[in-house]
Amino acid sequence: MDQFFMVICIFHLTPFIFSTVTTSSSGKNSSKIYHFIRFRLLILCTGNGCRSQMAQGFLQSFDRSLKVSSAGTFPASKVNPRAIQVMAEIGIDISMNTTKSVDEFLNDQWDYVITVCDDAKEACLKNCIKMLKCT
Repeated sequence: MDQFFMVICIFHLTPFIFSTVTTSSSGKNSSKIYHFIRFRLLILCTGNGCRSQMAQGFLQSFDRSLKVSSAGTFPASKVNPRAIQVMAEIGIDISMNTTKSVDEFLNDQWDYVITVCDDAKEACLKNCIKMLKCT
């Protein structure tokens, strides 16, 4: 639970959207939201059947324009039905998600690679460094 909480905190501390509020001559407020950075986030865990799928669902729900993927070091055969149920209860649909291996993403570049379990962190530490986009 602490690790997932940290993922959410990191995400909220990272500035990727800013908004402005302007007042027109008629006195009505209007706001504009500007997306000035498009982040590519990869969430990793061992099985990619529960925690990383839920984290992907949460992060994607914050902003559909983000590129959010999840993977596992030893992927399960399917997403855990309880994870799908719990996310549906709060209005986030991950029922179409499938489990994936981290190997599918080794040649891609990511702004953030977030692990939600210690096994995944240890297993992919060197590969994660190579996957991070250097800007």
